[in-house]
Amino acid sequence: MPPRARPSPPPPPAVWEDGLRLRGSALWFDARRACELSFVSDASRMARHRRILCTDLTAKISGARGARKGILPSPFGRALSLGPLRLELFPSGRALGAAQVLVEKGTTRFVYCGGVQPNESLTAERFQVRPCDVLLLDCPYDSPGLVFPPRGQVRESIVEWVRETSAGGKTPVLLAAALGTGQELLKLLGDRDIPVRAHQSIYDIAKRYRELGVALAHARRFRSTPVEGEAVIFPIALGAAPAIRGIEEARIALVSGRAALPAEVARSRVDASFPLSSHADGEGLLAMVRATGAKHVVLSPRHGAPFEKLLRRRGLRVTRFSIPEQLGLLP
Repeated sequence: MPPRARPSPPPPPAVWEDGLRLRGSALWFDARRACELSFVSDASRMARHRRILCTDLTAKISGARGARKGILPSPFGRALSLGPLRLELFPSGRALGAAQVLVEKGTTRFVYCGGVQPNESLTAERFQVRPCDVLLLDCPYDSPGLVFPPRGQVRESIVEWVRETSAGGKTPVLLAAALGTGQELLKLLGDRDIPVRAHQSIYDIAKRYRELGVALAHARRFRSTPVEGEAVIFPIALGAAPAIRGIEEARIALVSGRAALPAEVARSRVDASFPLSSHADGEGLLAMVRATGAKHVVLSPRHGAPFEKLLRRRGLRVTRFSIPEQLGLLP
């Protein structure tokens, strides 16, 4: 008799179509193109979906609430129903209002995470964990063994560099993510009485943070040459902008998880670098996976093969989606 054919493995619980989508449903997670319904984990990932599920805070920070239809805002911890799905949004710790989402479908619990910061933040809610059967990840900095220095230590190094730069007659320019780290820097420097000028995008988000109760010192909007003693905060994406090049005697620092990656620092061509990120490092991400108790982990294309192999060695079932070019988005 011919050998009996092995049964085909069950299909993965999610599909990748420019974003993760829960199989058998219309629910996407941080979809990169317009779709019918997407959960949006933080204000930086807002897009023109027909319907958007996000926290009420994310809706306010993005300026979307009240400005457009289709926003489905929810506070943390509230039980929601979308057809047969039961959902709950809970803090990721990455930025004010940033969330993970728990989805219960039948007896299976799914958690989607688009980025977490398990360590303390000066401006965001404390990170939480929910037990699940399947964990879906779309997070940066998953390199096994990657460990950022203690956040308090990095903060002190930033303050010291800013003060030394200003004392030397130079202008300190900090490049950071517009959402999350940008507000962390405003809080850090403001609490040390260091005057700041912020790019329009960071300035606007900070204004909404204040309206939502976060104590941030006033910062001036960047419009012209800063005065002596002021620090400047700009989004990383605008690190080569003419406005920065026009600052005389500027000294530029990269404030990001990228600062822990020598190749990224070299590519950035900055004067200093500080590994302060609103995302977990590789070890922190691995600890979060363990804490959920998930037996199956689904990875978006931004995750690499080394992380997949590490999870498999730990006895987990792993589904990793790939595309011809890996996503290189490092906030």
